[in-house]
Amino acid sequence: MRLHLAWITRKKLFVAPLVLLVLLLAVAACGSDSDTSQAQNAIEAERMEAEAAAMEDEKMEAEAMAMEEEKMAAEAMAMEEEKMEVEAMAMKESEAMAMDEEKKEAEAMATKEAEAMAMEEEKKDAEATAMKEAEAMAMEEEKKEAEAMAMKAGASLKLDLSGVEPLANGYHYEGWAIIGSRSNGPTATNEESAIMQLNKNLALAAAVAVSVVLAAACGSSESAATTVPTATQAPPAGSSDAANESRVGAYGSGSAAYGVAAATQEPTATPPPLSATKFAVADVDRKVGGTVGDRAPEFGGIDAWINGGPLTMAGLRGSVVLIDFWTYTCINCINTYPFLKDMQAKYADKGLVIVGVHSPEFEFEKSYENVVAATIKDDLVWTMAQYNDFITWRRYDNRYWPSEFLIDKDGVVRYTHIGEGAYAETEIAIQELLAEIGS
Repeated sequence: MRLHLAWITRKKLFVAPLVLLVLLLAVAACGSDSDTSQAQNAIEAERMEAEAAAMEDEKMEAEAMAMEEEKMAAEAMAMEEEKMEVEAMAMKESEAMAMDEEKKEAEAMATKEAEAMAMEEEKKDAEATAMKEAEAMAMEEEKKEAEAMAMKAGASLKLDLSGVEPLANGYHYEGWAIIGSRSNGPTATNEESAIMQLNKNLALAAAVAVSVVLAAACGSSESAATTVPTATQAPPAGSSDAANESRVGAYGSGSAAYGVAAATQEPTATPPPLSATKFAVADVDRKVGGTVGDRAPEFGGIDAWINGGPLTMAGLRGSVVLIDFWTYTCINCINTYPFLKDMQAKYADKGLVIVGVHSPEFEFEKSYENVVAATIKDDLVWTMAQYNDFITWRRYDNRYWPSEFLIDKDGVVRYTHIGEGAYAETEIAIQELLAEIGS
């Protein structure tokens, strides 16, 4: 023990430095570990700070982008609303301008139509005045000639022409009074009575001659027309057939010559008056026209078709065709609507084809839209031809509103009628022609 302690005592000089070294090494080791830990902590802190900064930057960028997008969306919406407002204002202005233009056009058209109607009325008045003057002069000349002829025979002839009423396309020869007499004097002897009777006969012959001349003059003036004809509206319903109608053709057709007295003829053999005229003439020998027995002319100058069409007379072979010349403001035409509707309802499915040929009398009646509106308003369902140049009118030698032409299955005019009335007669003619095709 003593030795050991002694040895320690002797060796303590060496142990102390060694212990010190160990302590130093331990302290150094401890310090080294501490520095390493601190460095690592510092690095981790820096990393976390960097991550936090990055996250903050990202958040700020995201918020900035969101704000920018919201701003852009708001600006786009504002621009779109502004654009829509501008477009709406432009549309309103355009509509207002269009309405103003339409109003001006309508006013201009109305003014033109009014001016045209006024001019047409003035023209008609002037023509009527000129015609009356010409007719008066012609009648005066005829009167003078007739009186001169009667005076040569030793009598004084007086013609009362107050009953002569000129019409648009003819004369109404009614109320002619022919008076043959001598001046007041002694009672007539047998010789004088014979002379007076002769004078009366001469006066009657002169009056008939005047009638024939005037009728011929009237016909020549009408046939010379080459523009839109001046037609006469037919008489109202209820007028007597004897006064308003005369049958024409080989057997008579039921054509009414309103305002023109039929010449008295010797009676001839005729079939019953309510029959459609029949013929045994080959087509090659027929002329084309609107007289009974003619081959029906083809439609011409048609601008548009309403309720069907286009139609042709060739295409209508095999059917019974009723052609109705009309215009939508003519009161006589309007009065025939119920009859035409009745015929359409009864016979359209049996082979009857009604074709209305609208022939305008006034300028405003030339409008296609006006004609269509009239057919809709009055429920006119059959096929209508609309035109303004009167080609078909002239082909049928027509002069009146309304006029009906009844055409058989072979395209031959078999019956005609002018004006209102004679509905039973017309229906019987239709039935007879339908019977010919087995209906």
